[in-house]
Amino acid sequence: MFLRVLGAFLVLAVAATAQADSPQEFDRLIDIGDMPALAEALARDGVPSVNRELAIEMAQLSLSGAPVDVDRVSGWIEQTDGLSDDQRRGAFRALAERAFLETRYADAAAALEHALAFADDEARADIAPDLALYRVASLVAPVRVTSAAGTTVPITRDMANQMRVDLRLEDSASVPFLVDTGAEISVIMDRHARTAGLRFLEGEVQVGTVTEDVTGRLAVADRVQIGDMIVRNVVFLVLPDDMLTFSDGDYTADGILGLQVFAAAGRMGWSQGGGQLALGEAVPVVDATNLRLYWHSGGLGLEIWRRGHPASAFFDSGASRTIFRPGLLAHLDDEERARLVRSSRTRAGVGGEEAIETQMLDTLALTIGGSELIYQNLTIDPPEEDLPAADIAAIGNDLVQRVDRLSLDFRTMRYQVILSD
Repeated sequence: MFLRVLGAFLVLAVAATAQADSPQEFDRLIDIGDMPALAEALARDGVPSVNRELAIEMAQLSLSGAPVDVDRVSGWIEQTDGLSDDQRRGAFRALAERAFLETRYADAAAALEHALAFADDEARADIAPDLALYRVASLVAPVRVTSAAGTTVPITRDMANQMRVDLRLEDSASVPFLVDTGAEISVIMDRHARTAGLRFLEGEVQVGTVTEDVTGRLAVADRVQIGDMIVRNVVFLVLPDDMLTFSDGDYTADGILGLQVFAAAGRMGWSQGGGQLALGEAVPVVDATNLRLYWHSGGLGLEIWRRGHPASAFFDSGASRTIFRPGLLAHLDDEERARLVRSSRTRAGVGGEEAIETQMLDTLALTIGGSELIYQNLTIDPPEEDLPAADIAAIGNDLVQRVDRLSLDFRTMRYQVILSD
């Protein structure tokens, strides 16, 4: 159940015939959201240019685990000669997104306010919902972990095959929350927020989901307990109960634990085929010999491999299965393209359901974390406006079910997969 809050990473006009490591190629890789390829391009020698400098800044925002220096990056965007208004606006939006993931809401709001100076009416309308959310949360202190530096908790599977862990909000009874790396902000039913006595913030906010925009309010939990770990200052998007109720009332998403909390813990991981969730120091450090994590416009991205070439994917542990995206088509050979079959499906999310036209493929091999995985009867969804064109898949929690251990390290920005025998 993927809750998308922010817009596309950066949109730039580029030439289709750009040469490798040229200014146009850097722009193209930023445009399509291919951060692993951008890192590889920057690692090679290249001619100095303002486009290369911009690419370095964008790569740092996406690939670095160190806290972003908002003042330095803002100054660079404003003072660097040769950047277009579109580039400056896109860079400020990327900076705002990174600050938001770090729960530095006032910094995120300030970055988007800078972006407005380089926006036309259409861009201003696009920025407005995010800016409103950041402003509402701007007086909330960043998330911090107290008490235990690490914890391991059991995971249960519900009727929709979603992973859940028990959370205690303030001093209330525990509530089963979905574990969702695809949610950039945590979500809770209105009745649970009020029962727990969460502190509501003034003003309504609007966020995007996979189906439509939804309106809710923000509330703060001063204390959230996950196993032995205590997390402070957690902001929740509070939605009406009926918006998180499905199948004529048979299924409820009581709450969704999102990426901001996992990132604050420093590391997260699954073991025993997804039977346990570990946070913080309960997860081993993942060193630089492993594949890249990166901050994706929808939350979290994984560097994966297809036929010996790197590719980018979104990681959505709140999706019960992996869904493939149009970026995959460029990685198929002629024989695989000939096996594509047109189909359709219903896509469900917090905002409701919608019918979409898709394509299907009988079988596909991917290399994830050094291990080859075979996907059968896979679905390729149509393009989505706010998602990077380079993405070949949204990797769901079916990956988690196949692992002995999956570790994500938000400090080193690397991940490791060890498949079950």
